[in-house]
Formats: sequence, C-alpha cells, structure tokens
Amino acid sequence: PPPPPPPDCTVPSRFDVFFSLRFAEALKPALALKKHLEENGYSAFVCDVEPGGDIPAQIVEAVSYAPLSIIMGSKTYGKKTNSGFSTYEELCYILSENKPFYLVKMCDRFEVNETRFRLPTDISFIRWDVDEESSEANEIDVPSNIVDGICKKLTSLKVQPQFESQSTTQPSGLVSEMRLQEKCRRGFECDVDAGSDSDNDNVNNSSNNS
Repeated sequence: PPPPPPPDCTVPSRFDVFFSLRFAEALKPALALKKHLEENGYSAFVCDVEPGGDIPAQIVEAVSYAPLSIIMGSKTYGKKTNSGFSTYEELCYILSENKPFYLVKMCDRFEVNETRFRLPTDISFIRWDVDEESSEANEIDVPSNIVDGICKKLTSLKVQPQFESQSTTQPSGLVSEMRLQEKCRRGFECDVDAGSDSDNDNVNNSSNNS
C-alpha cells in the first residue's frame, strides 16, 4: 500500500465549507464565522498549517472536496504573493472549477485589479463591515443574516449538518426544520411547528451593491 500522507497534509474526509481569505485581514472574522457554522452542525476549513508545512496540499484537498467556498473579500483579496500559494490561486481554482461560493464583501472596493475583474460589482454578495477594534475572534459580532445565508446556501446544495448543534441558543429556523424532517424520516413523533422564522425568509444571497 502507498505510504500515508504527512501529518500536515491530512484533512478530514469532508469539510462542508472552505474559507478563502487573506490571513492578515480576515483571519479573526473567518474564525468567528467558522465557530457559528460549527454551532449549526457544519464543518469548516481554515488553513492552520505550521510554518514549513505543506500549505498547498492542505488547501487543494480542502477546496476540492468542500461543497461551498466562502470568500472573505477583504481589500487585498486575490493578491499574488511570494508564498507560492495565495488567495490569487484559490480564486482562480474556485472559478475555473465552477465551485459554488459565497462572497462576504468586507470592503468598498477591491484593491487588486484582477480581483475586481473576476468578482465584479454586479455579482451576488453580502456585506460585512467588521469592527476593527475587536482584538479576538470571540469578540467579533457575526451578523445572523450571514450565518443563515450560508446555511441556506448549503441547504440548496443539499448539504446537511454533519453533527448536532452545540449552540446554547436556538439554531436558525432553517437548520431546525432540517433536523425535524430528518427525525420524521426516522419515524420519530413530529409535533413541532417547523416553520422558518420570518427573518430567515428575508435573508438571501442577493447583491448589496453600493
């Protein structure tokens, strides 16, 4: 049998979400959003390879198999770097492979010309102006419409939560409905109204162009 891959190339068999981001600009917001998605039962990949590790191997495997990529669209997203693998390569791969993605725009205008070309202003996105005074990921307030919008996008891709919600608060109406339907299929008694919250009905991945 072939030898096992090095430890820093090993990723779980499936991530629901791949985060594409510039670490210096969007790591903490990405980690905060990742936590909320995991609380709703979805697994998410944010590259955390130690210095000297095989970053391309981890990223390529994760983005290849994740049903959805979340693009954290900060100012210099898509910039080529000397690292040999950057958001420029990630964006090119996502678009060339027609991978479904969800654009979280964190700036008024991308500084990189090619990024503006590949992600024009008429493309669907949701805006997130992060409080720059938040020093830690757990201090960042993640808008509920972003979490619900991503959950809806995953549902449209027929991706179901991999594990039970660990949130201490009531999960979104969308996720609650999915879990209720699953219980019904398994023969459990269904006596709960699974209607979606009105707020969720208003959440979509439409353009917030400015």
